[in-house]
Amino acid sequence: PTLLCSIDMSYKLNASEVQEWIASVLHHKFERDLFQELKSGVLLCELLNHIKPGTCTKHMCSNYGYVARRNIDIYLIGCRALGMEKNDCFK
Repeated sequence: PTLLCSIDMSYKLNASEVQEWIASVLHHKFERDLFQELKSGVLLCELLNHIKPGTCTKHMCSNYGYVARRNIDIYLIGCRALGMEKNDCFK
């Protein structure tokens, strides 16, 4: 599953730690497991907007797969705009 742009870490965080971190940063209450919540791309865009407001401005909530794909593309474009190398991002 598409998650986040890859980050060189000296340790691995498990899903529950990532979920706790996202919940604390975004004040988000998770209703489903981490990967189900992330697959729409909305939380990914909101995380980037938390880092730099206005980075992801055209993402939208929807249950349609093509909207999720668009949100993830917006997220990846935002990652590049913040200076991440193309090779460090994945789809």
